[in-house]
Formats: sequence, C-alpha cells, structure tokens
Amino acid sequence: ARATPQGRLRRVRDVRKQYTVSLPGLEFSTEGSGSTRTVKITKIGARVDFATSDGEPVSASVDGRCVTVSINGEKKKRCGADVLKLVEDFGGPAIDTKSLTDARKTSSGSPLKKPNVGFVVVERDGQWFISPTRTMVGAMTQTLKTVSRADLDRIVAAAKKAATEIRGATTASSVQLAAPAKVG
Repeated sequence: ARATPQGRLRRVRDVRKQYTVSLPGLEFSTEGSGSTRTVKITKIGARVDFATSDGEPVSASVDGRCVTVSINGEKKKRCGADVLKLVEDFGGPAIDTKSLTDARKTSSGSPLKKPNVGFVVVERDGQWFISPTRTMVGAMTQTLKTVSRADLDRIVAAAKKAATEIRGATTASSVQLAAPAKVG
C-alpha cells in the first residue's frame, strides 16, 4: 500500500517534533557590484537538540571549525580534524585523524588554499535571485584551482579511510539514536 501525501506529511511533522534545529550566529559578506554579486557565509553556527531512544538528552552545536556535543550532561568540544575524535570521546573506537590532517597539506607540505566561493546572486527587476548554475560552476572552478591531482588523490584516500572508521564507530557506538524522543 502506498502512503498518501497526508500520511507522509504527518510523519514528517512527527519527526520534526522530535528535534530542534537552530542556526545561531549566521553571518554573510557580499563582494562585487552592479547586478551580479557573490554572497559568502563568513560565520556559521548550528545546533541540534534531541534525545536518544533511552531518553538521554543530546545536543550538538557547530561554531566555525569546532563541534560541541553534550550527551546526558557530559560535554566535549573538538575542533578541526579532531572533530572525528568525538566518536572516541563518547565510547566509540579510536579514530586516526593524522591522515586527514596530512591530507589538508599539499604535496609541498603547505596547507591547501581555501577556494574563493560563495552564492552568486543576480538582480532582475529590482529583486535578487540566487543563480544556481553560476554558483555551482564558480565553486567547482575555484575549488579545482586550489588542488593538484596528487593532492586530490591524497584527500580522497584520507576521506575513504575516515568514512570507514566512522562507519565502524557508529555501528559499535553505545548511543542508540534509533527512536529519538522530544527534549523538553
């Protein structure tokens, strides 16, 4: 039997009641002039609150390069590549972040340059609109300008290794997130 649109909408509403999501500290900058500009996110903060199936309150927040996780009152903060260590902090297996840290460096040993990316917006009849095509093509072009083939191979290898470690960590985790309940 197929779910009706009303049934799917009701399920979405039920799930949304179990989580609280907010974006504190979202800041932007604008570059350019005329009818085409680039809008960049200069600071982002996000917070999610929910509970495990056992009713333990969980919150996770991101502020720039740092992530803070609190489970049932135990709070841990990690920044940069060490964010993956949060898995270990809460009872999961050890994760080697050295490969990710090394992958952030180019073959010359210097850190990768940050691409100059943002959302391209255009003005039409006094209103501003995001240009999806210009945004995507611009982001790809700017990103590719910062990475050599050898560096890209190293980044892909490190990401695969980290994904494997995280997958293993989440299946072995002692925190059950299968049936979250609303945090009051």
